[in-house]
Amino acid sequence: MAEHHLCPLHEAASAAPDRPALLTPQGDLTWGECDRRVRSGAAQLCEAGVRPGDRVGLTGPPSADMVLAFWSILCTGAVACLLSHRWPPTWISTQCQRLRLSHLVSLHAAGAPPCPHGTRLLERLSWDQSPREPATHECRCRRDSGGTIVFLSL
Repeated sequence: MAEHHLCPLHEAASAAPDRPALLTPQGDLTWGECDRRVRSGAAQLCEAGVRPGDRVGLTGPPSADMVLAFWSILCTGAVACLLSHRWPPTWISTQCQRLRLSHLVSLHAAGAPPCPHGTRLLERLSWDQSPREPATHECRCRRDSGGTIVFLSL
């Protein structure tokens, strides 16, 4: 059995691919659509150099993109470090340095915060793939893996 079958998101998508999973003002996403988009985002993160065990920051306002990006980070096997979108850019930069983030995914509409040397900035992940296109990234998120989330807030 492939390792991605231990991923709770993939399990839900396999069990009920056409059931609503993420309800937003812009429209609903099914479990299958979420799974495909998350694995597409994870593939983009891996192409950008994210590796299992890396610490990847994520900042931006609450949104469907935030949820998908969060799961995409976990799907790479990296540690998701959520940074409040309300923090000033200099504070986000300080936290990137303090946490030794390899990458920062920024979903800020007004532009990304500055990144310190050594942290690679990713300003967006693309969810543009066809909703029926097969997901190709092998998810590394495991139900039994601990310590995969670091949450920081004021």
